[in-house]
Amino acid sequence: MKKLFALAAVALTLCGLLTACGSKTETANDVDLTGFYNALAEKYGWGDDMMDLDGEMLEMYYPGLGDIAVKQLLAKAPVMSYAVSEYVFLQADSEQDAAQAVKILQTRIDSQADGDAFYPETID
Repeated sequence: MKKLFALAAVALTLCGLLTACGSKTETANDVDLTGFYNALAEKYGWGDDMMDLDGEMLEMYYPGLGDIAVKQLLAKAPVMSYAVSEYVFLQADSEQDAAQAVKILQTRIDSQADGDAFYPETID
């Protein structure tokens, strides 16, 4: 179940990243990532135990992500580290920025799976 949840989170993250890779029309710019996150949180009962990642915390979790030119960036992690869910929703300014963000997010996934995670459930 946790693997499925983690895969769903990654898929949602990639969908957010690919927003910048789609059509060049203004509709791609009208995405409200905060509203999207809030709707998902309500639907799936993610609760209030998520904190915003910004500044030093964003750099600690996702080094370099804060340096990417974005239209929108929403990064959340659990307040308590035993919870294994992290969410990043990002709308990049360009396809190159989106590709760089994908690399950073994949590095986080790989590092957690390779043993940086504190709990076995996180690695799974």
